[in-house]
Amino acid sequence: MRNPIILFAEVATVASRTPAGGAVAGNLLRLVSVNPSSPTIVASRLPVARASATCTLLGHKVHHTRIVQDSCTRCVRCGASILDRAHNVSRVAHTLSCFFGWHHYVPIASRSGHNEYVCERCGHPLLFESRRDPYSTQEKFKKKVNYLCGLFGHRVHVVESGSKMIEYACRCGHSFLKAQRGLTVIRHPLSCMLLGHFVTVNEVRGQWSEYVCLRCGHPFCFRNDTGSQPESDLEQRLHV
Repeated sequence: MRNPIILFAEVATVASRTPAGGAVAGNLLRLVSVNPSSPTIVASRLPVARASATCTLLGHKVHHTRIVQDSCTRCVRCGASILDRAHNVSRVAHTLSCFFGWHHYVPIASRSGHNEYVCERCGHPLLFESRRDPYSTQEKFKKKVNYLCGLFGHRVHVVESGSKMIEYACRCGHSFLKAQRGLTVIRHPLSCMLLGHFVTVNEVRGQWSEYVCLRCGHPFCFRNDTGSQPESDLEQRLHV
């Protein structure tokens, strides 16, 4: 499609060749000069619009699992405010490179007879019983998603019982925070698989903030970015 401003100017030029059209042509050209096209402005808005549409469809994206400690965090795709501490709900997208590729885990705690790990790329936690932990001697490791558990359900045991929530864990390491007691199998709802997770803050433990999906109980751990903590090797590579 031809640029309407150029077409407008050509019409004014043709009109100026007749005595009667001279005045009209002058007005047309003045109008073009007063209201020039703004391709830079239009071009700069398009990526933002595309990012916003992607987030509306898939959910927001967190920057390398790091979040702002004392206020909301910006989505790295569209810039929206997410993951605040006021218990508002944020919709976060799945990290497909982790789901179809590898999670990259680092240890963060030992509690309730379990070792806890977090993926540095997406915030996905793991909980393994200390006596059965195959990664207890590793400082970092890669792990695939257990697709069989995701398909048929996670066979879970109780890690810790709180006044409001029960923490469960599957032998594959996947953990959940649920209000229901006595669960032995937990399945992922289709809504979370398709739309992402609707999370709100649950608690802050040291340098990590734990969020939980209100629909399925899936927890996520995000590092509190105080500006003084150096990024890991993986996080530095992800900047590229």
